[in-house]
Amino acid sequence: MVNPTPRDRMGSSCFWRVRGRTGAAARPAGARRPRRRHGLDPLAFYLADGKLRREMLLAALPAGQMVAALIAAHAISRGCAVTLMATMDYARDDDASKARPVAARLGIRSLGFALVCAALPLLMLPPAQSVPAVALAVLTTLWLAAKCRRWLGGYTGDCLGAVQQLAEIGFYLGLTLTF
Repeated sequence: MVNPTPRDRMGSSCFWRVRGRTGAAARPAGARRPRRRHGLDPLAFYLADGKLRREMLLAALPAGQMVAALIAAHAISRGCAVTLMATMDYARDDDASKARPVAARLGIRSLGFALVCAALPLLMLPPAQSVPAVALAVLTTLWLAAKCRRWLGGYTGDCLGAVQQLAEIGFYLGLTLTF
């Protein structure tokens, strides 16, 4: 008896399962190979990439503040990633790790310098707009840091990239909330 499981219907490469066999050997005679679906159409893939969201949020800002918002969001989001490096342990502690020399914790002076450099571009924005934007970026960072700590026991390079991207989008969202 051939029973596709719910996971198979959602895009697994093996649709037919018969007594543990997969692929062409598991398909009944005359059955066509199911079309592979990745579950995302191109628009959803583009949205998942973050570019369209960023462009849509920037379009909601006044034209004169777009450049300042781009610079400030770039700096703040990277400051959030640096904060993650200073407050969490690297997830992989073995000597074979490629990032071992880079994964050492930052000192308080290095973190302070990085945060001051990240906060400088905020001077280009009015405080009434930058405070909610920074608050959302920080909340996003805290949320994702908790997920990384629970799932991985620390951070990895992918976690830092995700924090940077989501903090940047949170910053833009905070800017648009004030208009």
